[in-house]
Amino acid sequence: MVPKREASVKSRIVKLDSLLKSDVPNSTASLAKTLKRGERTIRRDLSFLKKECGMPLKHTRTKGYFYDEPATPPWLELE
Repeated sequence: MVPKREASVKSRIVKLDSLLKSDVPNSTASLAKTLKRGERTIRRDLSFLKKECGMPLKHTRTKGYFYDEPATPPWLELE
């Protein structure tokens, strides 16, 4: 059985991944509001996706955070 906190983190990362694939501009503040978490938590999650998962995460002032190429998270490749 997966601990509740770990399940919550995994769920948030999956939702964050989905938001980053959308065409909507994603600032840290907007992602935090949508996911009902603090901006610091969102920055930590974004760093995890980029550094630990190798996702092609980019940021610009106009678009916010996004993937600059099609990407499949490592956890989906295993299924």
